[in-house]
Order: sequence, then structure tokens, then C-alpha cells
Amino acid sequence: MKWFKEDLYGAAITQWLGVDKLIYKGRSKYQNILLFENNSLGRVLALDGIVQTTEKDEFIYHEMIVHVPMFSHPDPKKVLIIGGGDGGAAEEVLKHPSVESVVMVDIDGKVIELAKKYLRKICRRAFEDNRLTLIVDDGVKYVNNTDERFDVIIVDSPDPIGPGKVLFTKKFYQSLYNILNKRGIISRQTGSTFFQGNELPQAYRIFKQVFPLNSVYVAAIPTYIGGFFSFVLSGKGIKSWPNLSVLKRRFSKAGIKTDYYTPDVHKASFVLPPYIQRRLS
Repeated sequence: MKWFKEDLYGAAITQWLGVDKLIYKGRSKYQNILLFENNSLGRVLALDGIVQTTEKDEFIYHEMIVHVPMFSHPDPKKVLIIGGGDGGAAEEVLKHPSVESVVMVDIDGKVIELAKKYLRKICRRAFEDNRLTLIVDDGVKYVNNTDERFDVIIVDSPDPIGPGKVLFTKKFYQSLYNILNKRGIISRQTGSTFFQGNELPQAYRIFKQVFPLNSVYVAAIPTYIGGFFSFVLSGKGIKSWPNLSVLKRRFSKAGIKTDYYTPDVHKASFVLPPYIQRRLS
């Protein structure tokens, strides 16, 4: 058997995944792309040697990065997704009956092409939904030039290395703030709380300089090794997040079937262990 080695955290901490069937290996204009079959995880997408998603556990990441901000908003109609080339975030957003339009901006058209062809268990029919506008371009460029305004923005980007670095700056977060509607909400992934210990506090500190309401939440995603995986939720023109009864009412009204997210999981995910709290302070 051939093996894929991921060393996101350095040579001392690596993850090995068996490559039972190679589906695609090549390079786009922006990054190396590897798509393969693993008998336990299903199809696996890796970019520049880092696992992005797997068919087996993608639902945890995509449900948490999407439904936490979507159900935190009273009536999300217009949504922007930055990144998300595998289509998983778009697929979850489009489950919400209130959604009228989704703009998805990803810089790498090759990833989208491969997702449409090989990752249908993840993206389903999201790319064919007439509410979705797909833009293959630089997310920063789009955000700086658009006249559109959004209720929810989801930043589903890789880690702050390579072309993803610009998506972790104060200037970018300020630009996102500017294109949110009055009570708009943004979510973004901020890495492993254990092996990427600096990524979350650095992003959180910048968010606090831009947004009046900011909170951190976590989820356990098996192929993102290192314990809890983190997200930041930020709100514009909002004083507090909805309580559990409000979340339950919104979730019931939406009628969405989930495999990880529930209103109770939503609230519980904001309870942080002391080692994370200390890093944030």
C-alpha cells in the first residue's frame, strides 16, 4: 500500500493515511492537489500536503462552520462563502429555507472542478442550485470590490500559510465587517487548539479589534488531529448570541437534518477548557 504523509505540525508530529486508490495528483496555478481513496475515510482531498476534507467526517466541520452562524442569525437571506472549494459549506448553507442567494468565491477553479466530479458525497448538488453564484477569483479582491451586502459570511479557508495568509489579517476582517448587513455574522476556522496554539489567539485578538461581539467555539474532527478544532464567531451590531430556546425554535422551523449539529451542541461548543481560555486572555 502507498501512504500519504501529512506533517502540518512539523516533522515530529505526522499523520499517515493509506492511499488505497489514487484519484488525482497534480498542481493547479496555486497549489498541489491530491485526491485519493482511503478504505476507512472514503475520498480524501489534500492541498499542499495538508488534509482538507474526507467523506467520512466532513459533516462535522461543515455543519459547525455553517449552522452555528446561520442559526445565530434571525433570518439569513444572503450568504457569502470565502473558499470552500469542495462545496461542503455551500451544501449546508443551501439547506436553510430562508436563504435566497449564496455567493461562493474560491481562488482555485481546479479544486472546484475536481469536487464536482469526485466529491459528490460532500457537495451533493450544491453547485447546480440556482441560488448559488460561483466566482473563481481571489476572495480578498472580491470583498474589497463588491457592492453586495451579506447577512452571514463564512470564511472556509486553509491555514494561514501560502495563499491563505491574506485571509487572516486585520485589513481583511475590516473589509468583511464593511460588507456585512447591520446585524451580520461571520464565522471562520482557526485551527487546532493544541498543535496550532497561536493561530486561534492571534485571530481572536484581531477580530476583537474589528467586531463588537466575538466568541470561540470548538468541535472534535477526527482527521484534523490535535484535539479540539476551533472557530471564531463574530457579530456586527449584536450585543449577545441567541439563547437555547431561540436556537431550538429556529432549528425546528428550518427542518434541517443534521448528523452533528444540534442546538444543544451549538451552546455546548462555546464551553472552553481552561487551557484555551488562558490563551485567549
